[in-house]
Amino acid sequence: MAEPWRPSPDASRFATSTPRPFAADHSDVLVVETEDIDTYYYFVEKLRDSDVIANGWAEITDISIGMEDGYKEYARHHV
Repeated sequence: MAEPWRPSPDASRFATSTPRPFAADHSDVLVVETEDIDTYYYFVEKLRDSDVIANGWAEITDISIGMEDGYKEYARHHV
């Protein structure tokens, strides 16, 4: 079985970062971009069920969801 943190073929972008010098709240950041919200949801569920998370070796402390230029799309449809 592939590691759950590997990118899905449907993901358009997958990146990790270590912001330790810049922030104290999180030691690592994972960014996943996809065109399909189901793909993202299944990825997160698979990650939560992975040995890394399930055994307490790491924890998910925050999930932030955003839409690139979402304000523009909102304004286009609602103004």
